[in-house]
Amino acid sequence: MATRWTGWASSALLWSATGCSAGDFALGAGDSGLGAAADEDGAGGGEDGGDGTAGYWWKLSATLPVVDGALRAEGASLAVVVLDDSAAVACEVSLDLTEAEPLEVPDPVIYAWWRLSSSPWEGACGVQSLPSPLPETLELGVGALHPEIEVMLPSVEALSPLAYPQINAAYARLGEDAPVFAYGLAGVEAAYLGEGSRVEQAPLPDGEYVVQAIFAFDY
Repeated sequence: MATRWTGWASSALLWSATGCSAGDFALGAGDSGLGAAADEDGAGGGEDGGDGTAGYWWKLSATLPVVDGALRAEGASLAVVVLDDSAAVACEVSLDLTEAEPLEVPDPVIYAWWRLSSSPWEGACGVQSLPSPLPETLELGVGALHPEIEVMLPSVEALSPLAYPQINAAYARLGEDAPVFAYGLAGVEAAYLGEGSRVEQAPLPDGEYVVQAIFAFDY
């Protein structure tokens, strides 16, 4: 699984993380044993499996309402932005969550962890008719700010420095046996505005958590 950083809410490919593979990160980074998603070689998307996905990348964002410490599927959604190898947006697809199953966290630095199911993709990706990049098993969580995410904060143009002490990291596992990656930012609206305080333990306080991708995954 190769990934790259694509900037904040933009199709411009600004920077490509290098030097670490998914296998490297699965062995650990820092104290947590988890790593941030990073591109192995800065090249385009993965090999073409015959479905026309070579050279494409995708970013995963989400809106996750937490009520009484639990993720409520009603009102929750996933947002997928597909980019081609020139970083142009191929399509943007919004999917409603249909189920959110709480799971045991895979690491103590993660405070909430869910297996998510969404509404069907149904060929929604523009004229390219690209298949869904979402794995059959998608797990997502909110946790401590991973150092490889923290180092990227000054490069996120739309994020105020006031938010740096408040924001958390978003973690994902793309498949049942896949490694866990820190790949983006997570927080309620106040956190993005630099207000309140960072979540540092479970359970998550109630609120609508917005997940924004920093790294994009390949197909």
